[in-house]
Amino acid sequence: MPKTIEIGQGTSARLRKVFDLTDTGPEEDIGLSQDAFMQFKPQIEVWEKFARDAREWLLAQGFPDPADHYLRLDLYAADGEDSLAFFLASWLFEFRRVKIFGEQVKESGARLSMQEFAVCAVSLGRLEGRFEALNRRDPKTGKRWEKLALSGQQRSFQGAEGRKMNTKKSFAVKHGEAAQLKANQLHAERPTRTWTYIVSKIADEFGVKPITVKRNLENPKTKVGSSA
Repeated sequence: MPKTIEIGQGTSARLRKVFDLTDTGPEEDIGLSQDAFMQFKPQIEVWEKFARDAREWLLAQGFPDPADHYLRLDLYAADGEDSLAFFLASWLFEFRRVKIFGEQVKESGARLSMQEFAVCAVSLGRLEGRFEALNRRDPKTGKRWEKLALSGQQRSFQGAEGRKMNTKKSFAVKHGEAAQLKANQLHAERPTRTWTYIVSKIADEFGVKPITVKRNLENPKTKVGSSA
């Protein structure tokens, strides 16, 4: 008997029947899987119509007939593997395999044919899911979700790179050590100098704003308990 397993989680949880079509699987599973295949027939009819429409579209766009160039996906990849032409050709090639193994299942119910049919049917579903994901559009912008996701990724990358560059160019990295030595020197020369005076002198010398100096240097006067 086929096993019933639960897949997915939460709201996407669902039950699925699993037939053992291996060489050591029970004969009962073969018969039941054939019955399941016959219930699958309406879906194949839907695919047949889609296949006709897909072939007509490819021919109308000037592409060669997929029926005469089986598995020659390179002929349909001029606009990349995410293009409609490439998807339709891939789908038609996989559907051809579905039909071949489907006929074998109807004629003999061979285990290997059932296995191959199931694999091809799953591949078709994955192709359709991939195409749907590629072309799903954001209702607010009208742009493809994938394009929006990639642009967001690019902005994040650029932001991270920008922060790295800013860090490398920062006052603390470029002048921090020399500026701190200068601050300590100014204080040692005349301990009565205020922190405000020291900050002003260093800001002038390094060409930065006083607030930048305050944020990046340690007040040498605090070491001796003095106040600014």
